[in-house]
Amino acid sequence: MTFLRSKLINKLLVIIYLILAGTSCAEDSFREESFYLKELPGDFALGPKNAPITIIEYSALACRHCGIFHEKLFEEIKKNLIDTGKLRWVSRSFVSDSPSMRGSMLASCGDNDKYFLFQKILFAKQTSWAYSTNFEEILKNIARLSGMSEVEFNKCMDNKAISDSLTRQRMIASKVLKLEGTPAFYMNGSKIKIDSYESFEALIANKMNEIEKK
Repeated sequence: MTFLRSKLINKLLVIIYLILAGTSCAEDSFREESFYLKELPGDFALGPKNAPITIIEYSALACRHCGIFHEKLFEEIKKNLIDTGKLRWVSRSFVSDSPSMRGSMLASCGDNDKYFLFQKILFAKQTSWAYSTNFEEILKNIARLSGMSEVEFNKCMDNKAISDSLTRQRMIASKVLKLEGTPAFYMNGSKIKIDSYESFEALIANKMNEIEKK
């Protein structure tokens, strides 16, 4: 089976899963957009809870643009803006195919620290697993090297509560926020672009000045 054919099948499987999940989600009433543009219980986040600015990031662990953002920009943002208390950074998954679903499940099986540890590792190693037909075996090996046993890994991959939660998060982002691609960022409820560290830092500085004047 060629890589492109395998990738297409993975995407089709996720689409079918999302359609089936959407049927059950339709029974629930989604909240208004503003409800989801703030930190919610169960979110994974970095930085102080009382930070004046909250960034919500939607990403997929198999999304190459997301990988590039984390390789080139995120560590500098974390060092200079999150760790210094200026930002609260909320990370949400927007699963796009089977590899991103499995990767997100792996990251979500632990606590907050484990989530960001796995996110960092999986983005750093993205080209070695996310585009491989053998992605689940590679993920299992990454998990083992990170201290997770095979039993724990298999239990994680079988965790329906996590897969359902990730699917619902994707459905909400698609249906309520009209999100179509990743990475996507929201600053205090407004959608923004992050093209470079310098432009983002300037945006944060302007927002801080705006907040201080109120």
